[in-house]
Parts: sequence; structure tokens; C-alpha cells
Amino acid sequence: MSESIREIIAQKALLLRDVDTLGPGKAAEELVALSSILSSLNKEISDCRYWFNLKRLGLLKEHGSFTKATVYAEASQEYKDWKDREVQKDAVVEMIRSVKYYLRGVEQEMKESKY
Repeated sequence: MSESIREIIAQKALLLRDVDTLGPGKAAEELVALSSILSSLNKEISDCRYWFNLKRLGLLKEHGSFTKATVYAEASQEYKDWKDREVQKDAVVEMIRSVKYYLRGVEQEMKESKY
């Protein structure tokens, strides 16, 4: 049984909480993995947004008012799925930033230790 992206993100977050014990090599590997996850999430977000817009279009035809259609659409599972993916993407982007920040710090330490 394969893990969901949500579970993988949670595992990566736990792993990266103590990034100093990983070391720069493993942190760089995790950065590549996080970038791959981000790519997958972007594809899922695109799909979810498409399905949400189809839902809203159907509701627009049903209710005849864009405002009503939007309110009903934002209460749909399609909207929830889309927003969940957006939150997951934000978490992955923050983890990527953190790992990059850590790696820059390690690089700076290495440069300073040579002198």
C-alpha cells in the first residue's frame, strides 16, 4: 500500500525537525525529495482546480447566479481537496526553504573554517 502525499510530508517534517543530525549530504537528498513532492503537488493542485471550476460551472448553470454558485462550490469536496493541496504545498515550500537555509549555513561554516 502506497503512502499518501500528506503522510510523506508529515514524515519529512518529522525528519527535518532535527536537521543537524542529518548532515549536509542527507539534507541535500531530502531537498531533492521535497522538490519532487512539490512537483507532484503542483500537478494535483492543477487537477483539483479544474474539478472545482467544473463544479462551479455546473452550479452556475443550476442557480443562475455566480455568487450563489461560488458559495455552493466553496462548500464542495472539490474545493476542500483543492485547498488541502494548497496547504500541503505551502508546507513543502517552507521545508524546502528551511533545508536551503541550513545548507547555506553549513556551506558558510565550511568556507570560514578553511581560513
